[in-house]
Amino acid sequence: MNREQPTREKILDVVFELVYMHGYNGTSMSMILKSCDIPKGSLYQSIESIGVR
Repeated sequence: MNREQPTREKILDVVFELVYMHGYNGTSMSMILKSCDIPKGSLYQSIESIGVR
């Protein structure tokens, strides 16, 4: 397993939970960053590696 995998899984878990609770339009990047406790650059890098554009 590569080093980035746990971060990607954590981000996906948080995003799914936040979207479920607040809806797609009600979920902001700042909410995701706060819940994941990661820097903005790490989030964008992980999103790129997941294949989300």
